[in-house]
Amino acid sequence: MNLRTVKKDVEYFVNEFINDAFISISFSEDEEKKSGIVELVNKALDLRDDTIRKINNPDKTEKKRAYYNNVMQELFSGLDAMYTELSRETRANGKGQTA
Repeated sequence: MNLRTVKKDVEYFVNEFINDAFISISFSEDEEKKSGIVELVNKALDLRDDTIRKINNPDKTEKKRAYYNNVMQELFSGLDAMYTELSRETRANGKGQTA
């Protein structure tokens, strides 16, 4: 497992989310929704930083492959939750919302 490749993957997936978020901002006219999306971008950046920190400082008690698989799983779970929230933020004025 090449750590450089793992770090590039982290950057790629987080940057894809950030690109999607900025596209959503460009289509939104509601300032409240825009600020909510900016908060999501900040969370994504924090997630990226935490993930890179975990990659650079692995847990010595756990097997390497299992450790890095868990780190990536945490990244994907976090991004999935952020995409779900981004979808909620970008819904247009009650259209498609469920109560």
